[in-house]
Amino acid sequence: MKVELEELQQRWGACKAQDDEKHALITALLAHIDAQSSQLSKINSELEDKNIVIKAVKQDKEVIKSQVETLQQERDRHAFVFVIIDGDCMLFRDELVQAGLEGGKQAMSLLKQSVEKKLKTLSGSVPPHLQVIIRVYANLQGLAQSYQNSGLLSNGQTLEEFVRGFNMGDPLCDYVDAGNGKECADEKVKALFRHHLDDVHCRRVLFGASADNGYARLLGPYAQDNAQKQRICLIEGPPFERELADLAPNFETASFDVFRKSQQLPNANRRVSSASSSNYASAARKTPSPSTQSAVLSTAASSQERSPVKILRNSKGERLDSKLSYDQHTLNSLKVRKLCNKYALLGKCPFESSFGSCIHAHSQDLNEREKDALRAIARMSPCPTGSGCSNGQCLFGHVCTKSKCTGLGCRFPKDLHNISSVVSSEQIVI
Repeated sequence: MKVELEELQQRWGACKAQDDEKHALITALLAHIDAQSSQLSKINSELEDKNIVIKAVKQDKEVIKSQVETLQQERDRHAFVFVIIDGDCMLFRDELVQAGLEGGKQAMSLLKQSVEKKLKTLSGSVPPHLQVIIRVYANLQGLAQSYQNSGLLSNGQTLEEFVRGFNMGDPLCDYVDAGNGKECADEKVKALFRHHLDDVHCRRVLFGASADNGYARLLGPYAQDNAQKQRICLIEGPPFERELADLAPNFETASFDVFRKSQQLPNANRRVSSASSSNYASAARKTPSPSTQSAVLSTAASSQERSPVKILRNSKGERLDSKLSYDQHTLNSLKVRKLCNKYALLGKCPFESSFGSCIHAHSQDLNEREKDALRAIARMSPCPTGSGCSNGQCLFGHVCTKSKCTGLGCRFPKDLHNISSVVSSEQIVI
């Protein structure tokens, strides 16, 4: 009996030990689960925080991306190309300057067309509807004197008309008088070059001053700057001066036909023409050399095809314009049509021949009354040669067309006012 009790006690002890082991195991498992649960909660909390941060970053990224796109669109919307010309060393072609107001309009149009054509060939993308801003700076007083000394112009009024026409051609294109100082134009050109090169809206700077070595110091620092030099294009009118020629391979270059190929104006070579009146010699001193008369006005038709033309002169040898027969209604209607005077009246447009285009409409479908009205319109611009003009094809006015004009604010120079209208002699030219 005693043996059985001991055996039962042993068996109970074994069962109790197993229960204790189970309890310990379960307790350990519960503790482990609790620890893992706490760890998981902590990780979940951290993950939730990170998700919030990631979501916020994504939202911020989208906002920033949208802002960047908006800024890029704004930049592209206001993008432009800046063309800066030193007008003291980059002269427009003689025939354009001699044509005064119309020549100025044509010069602006041709320059802008040349720029737009060049932009299509430049490296890098350019946004659509890119604006072209043109600035020409020159010492107009000195330039006018140089033109008169060379015999290309008889007075400074023609250059003023040319500049006025240039400025009328496009609201973003200006020909500006920089002042009478020797370096006035240079300083303005340099300042605007730097200013626009730093402007994020400016995609390209087209720089025209090929005949002035002084600009080598301006361009030198940019020659090794890969980012900046890609935005610079050098315009060649006259051949690049030596220092500029050394720098030119580092930049894109362009050559535009609208500029003279030489900075040096010809020397005056005037001669007195013979005339039936002894007083004609004094007026002939205003007549330019034969080379000058080969400009726009004389290229309208071949001399072999021309019929003799009668030029009227008064007792002083000053040229008079023949009377015309037209009515004001016809004149006003023709003004609106903006016809090319030379093409309509002479049969040939020198601008189209030289540059391949003309800013005015070409039409020869005019009756005699309309032709007279168009001649009257042409005579509203003064002749660059003045009273001594002997060009039978000249369409410009040689006497101020306004009655009782005092000359104040008039586009005609003083010497084309108060001219006697009494015909004293006739000059026959071919």
